[in-house]
Amino acid sequence: MCSVLTLRVRYAVLTSECSFVALEQIGQVANGLVAQGGQLILPVAILHAAAFALGYFMSKVCKFGETTSRTIAIECGMQSSALGFLLAQKHFSNPLVAVSSAVSVIAMALGGSALAVYWRNQPIPAGDKDDLKE
Repeated sequence: MCSVLTLRVRYAVLTSECSFVALEQIGQVANGLVAQGGQLILPVAILHAAAFALGYFMSKVCKFGETTSRTIAIECGMQSSALGFLLAQKHFSNPLVAVSSAVSVIAMALGGSALAVYWRNQPIPAGDKDDLKE
């Protein structure tokens, strides 16, 4: 029987491997990133910020505890940009199709990491319910 911690560790490893594969492929669209990446930074950053916020606030609306809400927020914001990048490269002949996903991979990694570090340094309220024990 797998514990929740084991599943989280396996998911983190799988996500990291997928991101590394995508980062390896990003070099193939480097010229497109330089030419068009700047135009995509703001929309992609807004997309991921909205996903982080929506995940957090919707979990609060559903009355989850702080720890669970933070986890859900990070999971919502860290969606499969790497998968989108790889699918775009596989199914479209024009390599520029993958540029937006490449920018999203970078924004996803930076935003998720920054949010995780920020929340790590924020205390969990003493009366926070543990959703795993209920």
